[in-house]
Amino acid sequence: MPSKQIIRLSLPSKGRLELDSLDFLAAAGLRVFKPNPRQYEAAVPAFADLSVIFQRPGDIVVSVRQGSVDFGITGLDVIEEKRGPNGDILILHDALGFGSCALTLAVPESWKSVQDIPSLKEYGRLLNHPLRVATKFPVLTERFLNKHEIPHTLIAAEGTLETAPTIGYADLISDLVSSGQTLQDNRLRPLPDGVIQRSQAALIANRKTLQTRPEALEMGRRLLEYIEAHLRAEGNLLVTANMRGDSAEAIARQMFTQTEVGGLQGPTISPVFVREATSNWFSVTVVVRRDHLPQRAQILDPARVVLRLDLELEQLDLDLGVIAVKLQGLLAAMRVIAQHRIDDVLLRQRMRGEHALKLGQQRVAAHHHRCVRRLDAIDQRQRLLMILRQRIERVGAGHAAHRADGTHREWRRHPCRGQHQHRAGPEHQRIAQRNLFAPFARRPFGPAAAVRGPVPFFVHSGSPFSRTRSVNVRVSGKRPLRRWG
Repeated sequence: MPSKQIIRLSLPSKGRLELDSLDFLAAAGLRVFKPNPRQYEAAVPAFADLSVIFQRPGDIVVSVRQGSVDFGITGLDVIEEKRGPNGDILILHDALGFGSCALTLAVPESWKSVQDIPSLKEYGRLLNHPLRVATKFPVLTERFLNKHEIPHTLIAAEGTLETAPTIGYADLISDLVSSGQTLQDNRLRPLPDGVIQRSQAALIANRKTLQTRPEALEMGRRLLEYIEAHLRAEGNLLVTANMRGDSAEAIARQMFTQTEVGGLQGPTISPVFVREATSNWFSVTVVVRRDHLPQRAQILDPARVVLRLDLELEQLDLDLGVIAVKLQGLLAAMRVIAQHRIDDVLLRQRMRGEHALKLGQQRVAAHHHRCVRRLDAIDQRQRLLMILRQRIERVGAGHAAHRADGTHREWRRHPCRGQHQHRAGPEHQRIAQRNLFAPFARRPFGPAAAVRGPVPFFVHSGSPFSRTRSVNVRVSGKRPLRRWG
């Protein structure tokens, strides 16, 4: 079974036209559900099979013309500018009642002689070049100027057009005018007969889509029903009044004499049951135009015997069948929204699990790296200790050999005086050590002297004044190695 195609409705994506479109649809019973303002897609709870997308006003016309979008709401100015010559754009409703403006020619205030199109044409002949017109609507502007036979050169511009005559790259502009305040602030003046295109919001559709897709045609009919009912209800009021008369038919005949209070088809009249059986009261319900109500309220009492006139003003609503359709669409939209929320929750949980797994892997890798570095440091220290132990053993072996042959007694020779003192005390030994190691020790030796960092020194065997053997040993610590034979 083929999947059901979603019908797309495109709305303006920014500006005042976007807000007015959303408010208009909400007032017509077609509220657009857009949970995130930054999203470019939304839903209509009343119609589950209708999807809403947001585009720029010019892109809406192009998308509907190409068939990628089925329906669109945008301004008539953009529609006429970009609809193309092939007739693929079908205007379903050209007066939605909001977004009113007009594409108009505006000239600088300094052109005092230019007051209308004929004077503009005469002024253009006095110039040495054709009139330079800056505009965002080249198709409509070109058509209008050619119709009035005005020599011109169009200048395509984006952004603010009001500064073009001041800067000097254009003589006049063709731009949308709503209140005219922006033109006045920039010393520009619209021409009374220079209106190129009057515009307001309109509903458009793709002609081929309506011809080939029955579901799109039905959706267009339903959209028009909602929109037309809302537009008619805005200009009418439902009035309910208690009236006294001979009969319901007599009241109806009297009301039909006034067309303003006759209603769409006629008044609804029903009896009112009162405590006094002698009084004939009737409840009259009629549709009255909003602007006619203050002047025609007295017509509801032609006999001037009204006990009470109770007016209840309320907007016209749709019938029960339309309300049922709206409720069904609302339930379908609620199901879709609930499914979207469930999908979002599952997605967030999966992302949290992936993040936790990635964080755990990073922590395990960091711990493994630290362990490897610690093992490397321990291996390096063990190698250094082994080398130091071997050197100390070699020095100890050589020292023991010298003790065996008796040469160690030559250490008692005084290093400074050059005399043999075999019975020298500890003080002489310390003097000898200090003088022997003076060229090598850059810090004083002693019990209280601290050695910062490795300090090189020699361990001697034999006489200091004869040929000796020495081993260079690096020792780190606070106290130097002080062992003498």
